[in-house]
Amino acid sequence: MELGHLETIILTPSYPEDKPQIILSYGDRMDDRDYAKVLDKLLWCESLEKKAEIILSKIHSLGDLLEILRDSEPTQGELVGILRRFPPEIIAALLRQYPNDDFLTDEREITIYSALQEFCSTFTETERAQLERAVEALRFHP
Repeated sequence: MELGHLETIILTPSYPEDKPQIILSYGDRMDDRDYAKVLDKLLWCESLEKKAEIILSKIHSLGDLLEILRDSEPTQGELVGILRRFPPEIIAALLRQYPNDDFLTDEREITIYSALQEFCSTFTETERAQLERAVEALRFHP
């Protein structure tokens, strides 16, 4: 367009149905008493390794994960340390949940978003591109 030669442009169709999609659900939530026990363990635990282990072994739904990351009130540094221990698919789901901070008003969610950004800034370009493709494929079940 800038050169004034629109006749040299070739339009190629896009087929969104060909792009992979993974549908996420927030899952079945944990019983309130069990959730309180896990939260209490996290609040008393001092080791980031142990906190990540507790989360990965006791939390089995995305909804509970999002809630526990907020309710345990970790600092941004603690969150980055915990995120380092999560598998890539959890990081992708969190990035899908927090794609930007445009509409975040809760301080704890802003902390989660900032920790995700800090953590992802340590990735190589190739790792970042792979993660972005995974995030693009994720959709939340309505």
